[in-house]
Amino acid sequence: MTATSAYPRDKKGFREALARVHRYEAEGNAAGLIGELDSEFELGLLSVAGLAARALARLGDPRYAKHIRPLVRANSPFARFGALIALRELHDAETLPLALAALSDDEPGVRAAAAKTVALLGGPSERGAVAEIAASDPDLGVRLDAATVLVDVGDGRADAIVRAQVDALARNRWRGRRMAKAWRRLLERVTG
Repeated sequence: MTATSAYPRDKKGFREALARVHRYEAEGNAAGLIGELDSEFELGLLSVAGLAARALARLGDPRYAKHIRPLVRANSPFARFGALIALRELHDAETLPLALAALSDDEPGVRAAAAKTVALLGGPSERGAVAEIAASDPDLGVRLDAATVLVDVGDGRADAIVRAQVDALARNRWRGRRMAKAWRRLLERVTG
């Protein structure tokens, strides 16, 4: 995800909001965390709203999902990313349609989080959308994340996708050795 945003870059405000999130989580203060879901503070790749969503999910009550769901459509990609992870951790049944829609998000990190959410919460038919992402997403990292989660859940489509990506990388050496190594490691997991 890019580090640019329309959100405030007030470092002091961000630190104060982040401290509140940590304090609310330590206290188990769900109401305080819910209040921080509206925070517009971001710094670097961190969003207070996204971090509050994840902290709320760690409290473990599935009823909190209704407060987190709107963040999946937030302007901030960092908030969307955090919301998808939080909803996945809560195993929220209403998350699947939101995650399927997020597979077409402009931000690669959000697409990757959505792919993992769909693969873990959905069934074989929903995993077909993740297989498409693993095979053809414009971002190689998103393809790797999607293929990895397909391997993790034992989806049979992963084998062919991983082999095709490794072959493509072997033909296009300019894509980077580190990414090629990651794909080869994934192929080793698939082939045993």
